[in-house]
Amino acid sequence: TLSVTYLGTPALYNKIETNLNIGMLIALALVLFAGFRVDTADTNAYMLLFEHCPDFITMLVSGDFSYLINVREEGGYIFLNALVKIFTDLPQVLFLIIAIIAVSLYFVSVKTYSVIPIMSLMLYFTNIYMVKEMAQIRQGLAMAIAIFAIRYLIKECFKKFLLCILIASLFHKSILVFLILYPFRKIKINYYFGMLFLVIISILLIINFADNILFYYFGNAEVMARLIVYMNSSYLNESDMTRFYEYLIVFVVFLLFNPWMRQKIKYYDIFMTMLAFGLIFMAFWHAYPFFGDRFAAPMWSSLIFLLPGACLLYENKIYKLCCGGIVLLIAIKVFSSNLAMLGLDI
Repeated sequence: TLSVTYLGTPALYNKIETNLNIGMLIALALVLFAGFRVDTADTNAYMLLFEHCPDFITMLVSGDFSYLINVREEGGYIFLNALVKIFTDLPQVLFLIIAIIAVSLYFVSVKTYSVIPIMSLMLYFTNIYMVKEMAQIRQGLAMAIAIFAIRYLIKECFKKFLLCILIASLFHKSILVFLILYPFRKIKINYYFGMLFLVIISILLIINFADNILFYYFGNAEVMARLIVYMNSSYLNESDMTRFYEYLIVFVVFLLFNPWMRQKIKYYDIFMTMLAFGLIFMAFWHAYPFFGDRFAAPMWSSLIFLLPGACLLYENKIYKLCCGGIVLLIAIKVFSSNLAMLGLDI
């Protein structure tokens, strides 16, 4: 509603925002909603993990850090569990702390990079929050740190960018794929580079690199055994490539209008490069879309900054509202599929 208000009557929206500070209220609501959630996917697993985790003081006194080292989850996440256990046995406190960090980092990034922050918050809620902050909280926290690190990508501060990504990887290793952006930080996604990315994506879809090369030649490697177990997850039977093709269409449309989009969207080329690599990762793992989405998800976050910019391509109010309606339909579509993944429905 607020996004449509902004597009239709920006003066009214600005008055509401000034009087109520809508952005902060939404951020607070999202923090509380995620912090006190129940019965979403992965919640029980995280609660059991927290229950069995000793507090960090006990680890120090006993000198036994085996739990920190031996569990499957990344050490940074377990360390955070151990710190919280010093003060409380309530897992909701852990969830609340993680929600505060993740939502705050996204909120700061949206305020910094989005041309329509309220619409970006809507897209964050539907596209990212409903999965990453409500279920897959380790990757959600890692993604939030990585999105915050975009400022160091823009400023070309490699050490700070690397440090942020390494810290993020302590919560989910998949975020290391974000490092691939640094060598490509200066690329301008014109027609030439856009077509080059599309050719690479097409080749990966045709070859099925994962099955025909990676597993065929390196299937006996120890790391592959764990991958195969993960890929036998029941989620794989329910996932498909629909989102990939939808985002591919978005990429092509933005590519066609790239000279104008670049004028409207701050750091258009960086976000388009992110989207392109998300498509490449999904094309690489297209036989295993649930697994591929773990690598592509950090790159999909570019859409919360790109899509609002399309509404500003022309100043005509009817165009803005029609384009905003299309963005809203995309948000609802993703929101619905994310609810289904959480075991809910609308």
